[in-house]
Amino acid sequence: MIFAVRFYVFLSLYSLAALIFWFYVYLHANTQLFTCYVCDGVQELKGRYDFIVVGSGTAGAIIAHRLAQDTKVSVLLLEAGPYSNFLFDVPVLGPLLQQSSIDWQYETIPQKDACLGLKKNISRWPMGRLFGGTGRLNNMIHTRGHKQDYDDWYKHQTNYNYKTDIVDYYERLESRNKRYSSSRPVAVSSPRFVSPLAESILKAAVYLGHSTENTNSVNHLDFKEPMVNLRNGKRWTPSDSLLTVKPDNLHILTNAPVTKSV
Repeated sequence: MIFAVRFYVFLSLYSLAALIFWFYVYLHANTQLFTCYVCDGVQELKGRYDFIVVGSGTAGAIIAHRLAQDTKVSVLLLEAGPYSNFLFDVPVLGPLLQQSSIDWQYETIPQKDACLGLKKNISRWPMGRLFGGTGRLNNMIHTRGHKQDYDDWYKHQTNYNYKTDIVDYYERLESRNKRYSSSRPVAVSSPRFVSPLAESILKAAVYLGHSTENTNSVNHLDFKEPMVNLRNGKRWTPSDSLLTVKPDNLHILTNAPVTKSV
């Protein structure tokens, strides 16, 4: 009886906290109270830029970062959604952001042979509509693409080399564990908590003859705890690295959806 009462109290408090957080997210996305339209102290935008990057997600933030390393050019980064803040750095709050006003709320059409355990056979595909993109509301799992995919894409290129054309670029992007560098904007670290169930699965994998050394090795049949995009316990995206560097030749404009390119 006591356990049931405690569980009910916990569930009630959690539901209340989730409701308050959702209300905060709504205010953040739909009012100017928490929103920074022109960030990094830029009061006025220029009339012309050398480069305009649309979207501040992982790809957009990295591209803007790389372009701005050339101090002779000007770069404008556009984001359709609002600016983010410290609350969005808390990993456990990520799922609460999904299906909110800062999620594009994409869904698949009803599937005939897939998603059989989902309502109407529809799968939700959360996509971030805020500064930092989907990296602000996903599960932060970091894994490299499969070698076979890259080999297939470049099979007609006679000078293709997986190490120099693919792996070297991953290594230029990734800051591993505590060795963070702003020049490597993708922070990658081991999870701080591993459940007993995960440990049991890894032991079973070893028993069956599989390796548990490196999930990013060429052999993608290995087992290991996934790497995650965390830095000092906080959710970390390339947009965070961008704000850490703050190049003077880069301007960031939020709440600026792009409807047409010319």
